[in-house]
Amino acid sequence: MTTLTSLLVPCEFDPTLWTDATLGRIVHRAAQCLYERDSQGATDALAELPSELPSDVDTARLICELWMLTQGGESASAIELFERKRELVDPTLPLGAYIHHHAAIALVAERRYEEALDLLAVVEYTFREFDENVALGTTYSIVGGVLNNLGDMRASAKYFATSHEILAAYGTDRQVVRASFNLVFLYVQIGRHRDAMRLAKDTYTRLTDESHPVEWSQLYGTLQHCAEFLGNFEESMEWNTKHIALARLHQQQQLLVGLELDRAYLSLRLKQSDEVERILSSFHDASEIALDQHKLRWAFVRGLYAHEQGDRAAALQAFAQAIELCANKDVSDAVRFPIIEEIIQLTLTDDGLPRSEFAAAYITYLKQRVSDIDHASSNIMDAHERYAARLAQYQREREELLYTTILEAGEQTRREVAVAIHDGAGQELAVIGMQLDAALHELSNSESARKFITKARERVFDTARELRTLSHALGTHYLERDGLPSAVYNLASDVRSTSRINVACYIDEQLGSVPHDLAHTIYRTVQTLVNNALRHAFATNIDIAITTGSDLITVRVSDDGVGLRDSSEQHGMGWKSVRARTELRGGTFTVTSQPNQGTVATATFGYSGNA
Repeated sequence: MTTLTSLLVPCEFDPTLWTDATLGRIVHRAAQCLYERDSQGATDALAELPSELPSDVDTARLICELWMLTQGGESASAIELFERKRELVDPTLPLGAYIHHHAAIALVAERRYEEALDLLAVVEYTFREFDENVALGTTYSIVGGVLNNLGDMRASAKYFATSHEILAAYGTDRQVVRASFNLVFLYVQIGRHRDAMRLAKDTYTRLTDESHPVEWSQLYGTLQHCAEFLGNFEESMEWNTKHIALARLHQQQQLLVGLELDRAYLSLRLKQSDEVERILSSFHDASEIALDQHKLRWAFVRGLYAHEQGDRAAALQAFAQAIELCANKDVSDAVRFPIIEEIIQLTLTDDGLPRSEFAAAYITYLKQRVSDIDHASSNIMDAHERYAARLAQYQREREELLYTTILEAGEQTRREVAVAIHDGAGQELAVIGMQLDAALHELSNSESARKFITKARERVFDTARELRTLSHALGTHYLERDGLPSAVYNLASDVRSTSRINVACYIDEQLGSVPHDLAHTIYRTVQTLVNNALRHAFATNIDIAITTGSDLITVRVSDDGVGLRDSSEQHGMGWKSVRARTELRGGTFTVTSQPNQGTVATATFGYSGNA
């Protein structure tokens, strides 16, 4: 069966990875045609989509167009296209949600994070509802990336971890590898180096495709860094050796410089002086190194080596150069901060204070750390909580819509059953009654036959009366014909006549003008509450009151029955239905009761009187 999983992997631009190979080839060919501006070719390709695809050709085409734009770095154009087509796309269906998924990727590229989270909340809900697990896994990875960009790394880790778990169960090896990279890098950021090391090694066993040298390079670098941080310098050196071999194979000269300097640092930790001298001697001064980060690493390692050799003057000179290079804007905080910290620690004066020539740099470093923390805090602004609130709000809206649909379907069914009873079984029983009257007249001389027919006639009339009562209960004939007050008074009259329970009823007459849908909700609420009292309360008196005031309509149904033994009895289906109806109208529902002292159920509905 074709599912959304089949449409997710075009991001790989590799049709062999698609779950549905036929669909993969078709949309892959369409994407190539779109890239080459061959509109007719794309249309012809998409026309071959199988009939079981849960959408039309235009939807698949829009997915391809958005994908091509985001892959080509034209995120602004992708957003513009999405906004033009947005009203035509239903995000509550999987393919529509995937279009929103692509639009969110474009918004993230434009740093419009809040708007992206708004779309992703809808996307997540839809994918969960339809069990689109691969799509959900990739969505969680985008949410995790947005939260990370906003500085909420802890929440980001949770989303990346969930994404990895889902894709490990349902995704392709390539998708698992990508999810693993997201989680590994995040673990490194938040200092969970053991977790990062464990997952990176697992990814190493999965990554068998040699056509992705960048991923191999990232993996080797992460493994080297984690092993170094955990003090496993020999293992770190092993990963460094593999990384250097890969960089040489692909002639990545700048990367080789950095890796050689890393090797010099590891050699220092392993007391391999000859290797350190070899590497440092290959660079006479910083001008021979292109990147500022590598210059800083070179100066720092020179200082460490001189410090190990006991050459204090040379060490201080190299450290001073390193501190100066730390001020360069092209050096990342992840590189500069550990170096500043170690230099300060190694060069403390006898009284435990930083040396005067390094004090200014240390103060600047501390200020930068404080500024980063403040900046991250202002960016976070409970980003995870806001996203969770968006998702919860959308879920409530969808559930309310679903419940409203169910209620409407239920009412429609009631009306149809009521009409069927009245026009079908009711009419048939009436005819049978007339036929029995005729038979009774013909058999007037047979006393035994007369008794049987008389009993049958009585049972027919009793059944007809019950069916008529049921028809009225299911339908809303009185409500639609005479309005809310008359319908409720008639309901009370029916209860009195059939149950022998005293029913008192008061209704504001002005309620006859409320809108039909609100009147219908109030009527069903009264009907449910009265039925609850009849079935469970064993009451002798029931009071119904419907009043208005302060932009509210209040429905109060009380009885003098057995009451409730404990609050858990308030969870029956009838009261759940009333509570749902009132909450959909922005109202409230409460029940107060004590054993043997009756029950009072109160429902409120917002109404200004002008609707």
